[in-house]
Amino acid sequence: MRLSETFLYEGEKLIADGEFECLGLLNNNKNDKILSFLDNERFLDDTNNEFISCIICREEFVPLLPMHIEGVIVSEQPSISYWKRHNAMQEKRKEFTTRIGSGCEISPLAYIAKKNVVIGNNVKIEEFVCVKENVVIGDNCIIRAGCVIGSQGFEFKNTKDGMPFAVEHFGGVIIEQDVELQGMTHVAKAIDYSDDTVIGRGSKIDGLVHIAHADKIGRNCRIAAGAVLSGSVCIGSNVWIGPNATISNGIFIGDGARVSIGSVVTKKVEQGTIVSGNFAINHKTFMEHIKAIANK
Repeated sequence: MRLSETFLYEGEKLIADGEFECLGLLNNNKNDKILSFLDNERFLDDTNNEFISCIICREEFVPLLPMHIEGVIVSEQPSISYWKRHNAMQEKRKEFTTRIGSGCEISPLAYIAKKNVVIGNNVKIEEFVCVKENVVIGDNCIIRAGCVIGSQGFEFKNTKDGMPFAVEHFGGVIIEQDVELQGMTHVAKAIDYSDDTVIGRGSKIDGLVHIAHADKIGRNCRIAAGAVLSGSVCIGSNVWIGPNATISNGIFIGDGARVSIGSVVTKKVEQGTIVSGNFAINHKTFMEHIKAIANK
């Protein structure tokens, strides 16, 4: 599709025409010919991504764009312009009748969407569970009472007049085999139709845990009660996340890492390390700091 073939919203102007195949953020390197947006100068270096063919930006950024970007739309609010196109242009998944495997134990008080759900064999789903469209639940999973799976995620942008603009979610959720979600846990679906929120095989999620859109959780993880995972978090395998820990948006946590109780993680956690505190740092360093304070 060419930029000139798209609808121009109020406050937009086509500066140069170009071709794009999909929408994506500046750090997207999974697709070619991406339409993205730039609304802050600190992300200008990210426009060097060779996969970005078209961009929506403010007028003052146009002379600073790299040569490989062909199509340009100028907008007063680039992020709003981008997400309006996201809502209007995202593809929807092909519809099929919900499929439920053999040996399942599903409470009559649970809600399972009638289309676009796949439930494997020997799955237990307790009362008041809500499973929405575009969800896959693998064999031998246990979904405890009150869980919500596949709901709309939390993504709002403010327009120039201060009104909230809701970003629609078109993706899905994949829960692999032998996973257990305990009571009142929430799992949001991904934003893009081609993406999924994923919980890896054998992982066990305690009650009242929030798993946001497009999070990727590896195999055999343990996430304790009250933990909050913000969007696009990537967690390796065999990771422990303690009670009431908070993981910031887009954070990577390596295999075998441990996040201590109540930690607030705002930067990458390397494989096999332990972090503690708010903001979280190396656990040993944190404990030394606590001891130093206690001795004053």
